[in-house]
Amino acid sequence: LPELGEWALREGIVDMVAMGRALIADPYLPKKAAEGRPEDIVPCIGCLECLETSIQAIIEAIVNPGGPNQAGVRCSVNPSVGRERECRITPASAPKRVVIVGGGPAGMEAARVARLRGHDVTLIEKDAQLGGLLRAAAVPPHKEAISLLIEYFETQMNKLGVKVELGKEATMAGIAAVRPDVVIWAAGTTPLILDIPGINRAKVVSAVDVLSGRAAVGNTVTIIGAEGIGCETANFLANRGGKITIVEVKERPLTKEGPIITTRLLEDLARKKVEVLTGVKYEGSDRNGPIVKTEAGEFRTLYADTYVLAAGARSNSGLVSALKGEFKNVYVIGDSTEPRRIHDAITEGFEVGRRI
Repeated sequence: LPELGEWALREGIVDMVAMGRALIADPYLPKKAAEGRPEDIVPCIGCLECLETSIQAIIEAIVNPGGPNQAGVRCSVNPSVGRERECRITPASAPKRVVIVGGGPAGMEAARVARLRGHDVTLIEKDAQLGGLLRAAAVPPHKEAISLLIEYFETQMNKLGVKVELGKEATMAGIAAVRPDVVIWAAGTTPLILDIPGINRAKVVSAVDVLSGRAAVGNTVTIIGAEGIGCETANFLANRGGKITIVEVKERPLTKEGPIITTRLLEDLARKKVEVLTGVKYEGSDRNGPIVKTEAGEFRTLYADTYVLAAGARSNSGLVSALKGEFKNVYVIGDSTEPRRIHDAITEGFEVGRRI
């Protein structure tokens, strides 16, 4: 963004450059650009959280005019937006040794803020690279900007001197060896594996594995679950062709998304001829697969070369109980508390980093 604006000014194409969402994500963007620090700019990921929350605030004000003032903007990557004064990052009175388990958005934001406060931070990540579920989230159409957020965090870990240990499973012995004053558990989630009668287990993969490139799919795909990850995976798979069907027991898809994202995604799916069946009931199975009853009362056999599970996830609690029994200050943040959104993960990482 800064490079594009600078080029347009230099070439005389424009007299002024104005930015909207980019300055919500990082109000210091112009300063960082002027100082030659573009790698420190927090990127807007185009999630439209700011617009969706603004619309919701307007709706609430109309529906409940006498209620509390809900005006304001929320940003997935900037937890301090609208409350900058109370969210200042200040040096800690006593530097601590901090161990963070999990290199997703919650863990990396906690590491960034804790390091800015002067703490000695070690981050342990079992995968060979940082990012957690952000890497899968960056794959579907319109989500590519999330990869910029991963790059930003990787750069900050390096510049701030966070000790990052990749490809390492966290153990009690390994954590204890650091002699931490604080342990932050941000180990994310594991996809739920549903036991649906009639599904050949050999044909079942998770949506995360599909988006991460760890699992291949056939030409006929049934996706179980029509929330964000299910519909985004369908949108991704539809680009390569084949027959894609999404099935959902709820009466409508994308119940956790706002109107802008929902409208755009459903339009994409309709244009790519992805079938979305909501309000289904599982009625049994035959040799070709599960049988469902649709809202219209039609019985359908969900034949597929591949079944993609996108019906939720469970939090990774792992060593939490043991850690709480061994160490005085243990915090559980992000999806390890409850599977939610990028905004929740980064906000909790930010808050715990300021608190310790």
